[in-house]
Amino acid sequence: ARELPLKLEAYLNEGDHLAAIGNESRKEIQIAIAQMEMDHFEDQLGHQVGIRMTGGLVMAGRLQRLDPRATMRAPHESMYAALGGSLKSRRSKDTQSSDSYELISPHFTGRIPLTEQQSKTLQVGQRGVIWFGRYRETIGQVVAQKLREMLPAITILG
Repeated sequence: ARELPLKLEAYLNEGDHLAAIGNESRKEIQIAIAQMEMDHFEDQLGHQVGIRMTGGLVMAGRLQRLDPRATMRAPHESMYAALGGSLKSRRSKDTQSSDSYELISPHFTGRIPLTEQQSKTLQVGQRGVIWFGRYRETIGQVVAQKLREMLPAITILG
């Protein structure tokens, strides 16, 4: 309802949202997970993960839930590439749908509940990335490890 005063005396289309009811101190991060990454996320279920939001804010949260059913819909419309997000999308083929976009390939969804303080800091629709594993290493350490993995092992015999 933050924008409700802007809608006074404005013409609206049938079905347009006027207000959303929610609790500003109880939010969650919704994650879109590509099918090839699902195994990695399953391994992290119940564990702390790193969260980096747009604007550089870094925090941690616990990956609490994964939905085992893939979908062609993004968890939030701000995730569609056509609307500024990073998920490849196209106009929906389903003319009966109220959503005008769909994902190019199916994704799974995950959820990370936020603390009250984190909830008050973040806005609905704000985007970011989740990471786990190497977040304590420097960029140089990660690059060196990747190079070791890519280069063939050499054994010198004398």
